Amino acid sequence: MSRSLRAAERQIYALHKSSGYLTLRSHRRKQLKHHAGLVVAALRQAEARLDSDGDAALTTLAAALLKVAERAAVGRIGALLDDEVSPELTPARDWEPFRLAVAAVLIAACAVALAFLHVPDAAQAYAVGACGVLVLTLIYGRRVQQFLDLLGSLGGK
Repeated sequence: MSRSLRAAERQIYALHKSSGYLTLRSHRRKQLKHHAGLVVAALRQAEARLDSDGDAALTTLAAALLKVAERAAVGRIGALLDDEVSPELTPARDWEPFRLAVAAVLIAACAVALAFLHVPDAAQAYAVGACGVLVLTLIYGRRVQQFLDLLGSLGGK
């Protein structure tokens, strides 16, 4: 269930980008990102209650996810949850941009290091690719398959 909730969280974080309702430089973007963080924090709080409340917490979590899905479907991305989001919650942080930046920096550092090690040009591309797969695996774990599929599609496969 945790993996499914993490997938839902990624979709909630991406709603302000993929909804089609906002321009790139919209002033509403910051408010929507804040609300998405609050919704994710509320879902995580509901998930944490699964260990103590069991079926009652599962019903609450399912109802919250259903409400989020319904409201996202009709375009209410600024009101995904209302009564479940308590004022004392702090918004959950979206670490995806940071992870991607760290991965890019580490892969670039690997490429520079290989250039200084005088690796033959024929082997350098393969070594950088292997380094990239290793870095992505370390940062993303089991989700690395998504990035490898993306790389395969970029190569025309």
